[in-house]
Amino acid sequence: MLIARDLNRLAHVAQEAQRAGATAEVHSLDFLKTDSLHKLRSLLHKIDDDRHGIDIAISCESVTGHRADVIGREDNSKYATAQNIASESRASVLPTETGLEWGVTAAERIVQVNISSVQTFALTCWALMRARREQNPRGPPPNITLLASSASFFFPANFVLYSASKSYIYSLGQALRVLSLPYGIRITTVCPGFIESGMTLTMIKTGATSPVAVLGDPRKLAKRIREGEERNEAVVMYPFSHSVSLYAARALNPLLELLGMWVGGLSVSL
Repeated sequence: MLIARDLNRLAHVAQEAQRAGATAEVHSLDFLKTDSLHKLRSLLHKIDDDRHGIDIAISCESVTGHRADVIGREDNSKYATAQNIASESRASVLPTETGLEWGVTAAERIVQVNISSVQTFALTCWALMRARREQNPRGPPPNITLLASSASFFFPANFVLYSASKSYIYSLGQALRVLSLPYGIRITTVCPGFIESGMTLTMIKTGATSPVAVLGDPRKLAKRIREGEERNEAVVMYPFSHSVSLYAARALNPLLELLGMWVGGLSVSL
């Protein structure tokens, strides 16, 4: 069951899943719209009824303040024509004016997608899984995977809207994992570094500089997520070098964390 905004991209993913031997059903929801949360809850309940339970739920919806539709200028005609970008990522790269990424509109929309929609998805699935586990505690343990970010650990000051939203998801995942122990529900939180994706490429297109020379491979990230889910890992980091350095930097001392906000903010603004 694939849920996202763009039906064309959903159809592409569904075809890939079918070629791999899976069945796929797509549903289009725009998480930038407030009524999407009610629709999402209703859809998940329907899926749970129709399919006799949800075994694996993966939440990976996310935006930054670099997309035109996030900052409030919905001009979808100006798609980037950047070279060397996978076709499925190219549609996500939209130009935006400098300086508008950190306003009230961007903050509200980042919270709507990165927090409200994720927690609605995760907690609805959790409640449905818990109810079925109480009926059949001996069945295979279900799993919820939440996509946080390495930015949960350490961030530049002018990236705080995105980072704060991901810190929320990281904390939610860690707490939910503990609360899930009595019901045998597994919770895995994923903290990627800089991955070759529409989101990262949108940031680069609008002038942000990446602190790493090589972006992580999204296919390797997908493999690590699957391994983490199968092994019941609490946290999955990939590329490990991106994430662990940020985690370690935060742990050193508060002064270094403050310095990192300044230095990181300068590099993202260049």
